Amino acid sequence: MPLRIEVDESESNVLDAIRIPLLEETIESLWDTLAPGRLKPSVARIDLSVADPRRMSELNETFRGVKGPTDVLAFPLWETEKGVFSPPGGWPELDLGDVVICLEEIARNAQRYGKSFEEELLLVLVHGVLHLFAFDHACEKDRAGMWKVQEDIIETYTKRSAGARKEEE
Repeated sequence: MPLRIEVDESESNVLDAIRIPLLEETIESLWDTLAPGRLKPSVARIDLSVADPRRMSELNETFRGVKGPTDVLAFPLWETEKGVFSPPGGWPELDLGDVVICLEEIARNAQRYGKSFEEELLLVLVHGVLHLFAFDHACEKDRAGMWKVQEDIIETYTKRSAGARKEEE
């Protein structure tokens, strides 16, 4: 099952720090963890776009009731009211939803937490994708589960990325 992260064309150069095809493969390899018991579609698609702080503030207030910008918002298509990932089965292609990121907030958070921009960008992308699979962090139990999967994806991606860099040299 190929997973495709569709990046808004106008923003594709900004995301060069992340190897999108490698991130797709990493998330794809964890389908059974992300969507236990769900059939893999032939193709799963995620739409990724970038918003400036003003637009992100508008989205954050409209959809979460929170004033000010945030680093990432996710708009899952298949999350039930009970917070369960429940896509239709048997569809050859499945849109999972939209992830919107704010590069200025990502840069601020990277500085705040002593990380590189690339590290924080990867974290935010993975975090947004997990929300499309109905992962949440509203309570401590859910938070611990989401953070564990998030760390696993980042660790797997980082190892694969290091291997890819060595092959390029």
